[in-house]
Amino acid sequence: MKTNLPAGLVDSNIEIFSDDSEKIYALHNGKRFDFFDLPEEIIEVFRNEMLSNTNAVIALNKSGLKTINEMLSQYVWCNYGGFDNTPDFVPESQDLIKEFWNCGKRDNCPFHHKVCGQLIAPNGEFITKQEVRIIQLIAKGLFDAELADALNISPNTIISHKANIFRKLQVNSKTECAVFAYKHNLV
Repeated sequence: MKTNLPAGLVDSNIEIFSDDSEKIYALHNGKRFDFFDLPEEIIEVFRNEMLSNTNAVIALNKSGLKTINEMLSQYVWCNYGGFDNTPDFVPESQDLIKEFWNCGKRDNCPFHHKVCGQLIAPNGEFITKQEVRIIQLIAKGLFDAELADALNISPNTIISHKANIFRKLQVNSKTECAVFAYKHNLV
């Protein structure tokens, strides 16, 4: 029986995750590290990504974070802090793979959509906050009329939203939409 092990447990990839205090860790080569105990060349990749995102740096600085490491810690937590089976960093290709994880602060966070990015659909388009909410409710099994009631919008608007969501996600059913929601930590 094949199991899907977390990145970094038995390979050289890196999985970033956090604890309840928002401290960030990394799983790499079978060991757990404090994020800042990773090799400097790996930290530098994350740092360079953050510094290339001007809006994120401005938001982090305006929030009172002054040092690069304070800002980097928050940036990494926002974009990579969820624990899943997908690597956040692949050393061989130098690829960083942002995740959309349920940090528990979305929509009530000063960094929302400034530091953490929007969810990108398989077709390359951004998924709006309203579409995320609809995807979450679809994953909970709500029917169209229940979706409309829950969001206080018309059934015709739900049909329009679903068509856009299905197109963006490249799916054909609510079941496939729900699978996307679970794979991307939306529920």
